Amino acid sequence: MSRPKSSYTLWIMGHVLRGLFALLIIFVCAFLIWRVAFSQKPPKEMRNIGTNEVLRAALAEHDTLTMITQKTQVSYTEAADKQAYFQYDWCIFVEEADQVQLVFFYNNSTLEKVQAEQGLERELPSGEIVFDVVLTQYIDCSPEGHEGDPVTEKKEFTPTTSEVGVNRNGMYTFTRYTFDGVDLADTLVIYLDVYHEEVPTSLGTLRLYHAENRTEIREIERKEEKIIRGE
Repeated sequence: MSRPKSSYTLWIMGHVLRGLFALLIIFVCAFLIWRVAFSQKPPKEMRNIGTNEVLRAALAEHDTLTMITQKTQVSYTEAADKQAYFQYDWCIFVEEADQVQLVFFYNNSTLEKVQAEQGLERELPSGEIVFDVVLTQYIDCSPEGHEGDPVTEKKEFTPTTSEVGVNRNGMYTFTRYTFDGVDLADTLVIYLDVYHEEVPTSLGTLRLYHAENRTEIREIERKEEKIIRGE
């Protein structure tokens, strides 16, 4: 007995629709994977260590440099009203140079949210440095034999150098900041606060270092040494 034409047509259409639905699911999953893994990837020129006179002088004096990182830090703003407004891709502490380098970034949507929330008249442009950052270090200055909460000293640093760039899809603005004079000895914690010239208070805070967190230490690689020397 032959299959009725109408039933056969519906059978074919059902398979086509199921196939299209499966393709849609695959596309959505692929997009999400790309969104997470690649859209927040810094521009190529920011994926290696930067260099300046302080770093070159330290390398010339010590022949090698020690890189300290804490990958256990939360790399985005955690405050409920500023969730992931600002992020950083990596942060390294160069021990012999007393230097900190980090790649700071944010989505274009953050610009829109800050403008709306703070009532700023002019639109905040992407691909430019529109925020100021301040690195704050808290140092344990407790005298010998001190008990209880530590006696702390607060130091603030503004960037020595900055380099801005945009990733391929233009969704994120990245800035590599360098801070000099940051000695990790007796450091309790280090924060990065984000400001805008028209807003009197911090727009977000990132924790870069904590004395109680696990620290990874390594010497610079050959390719990093070449970059620092300008070869």
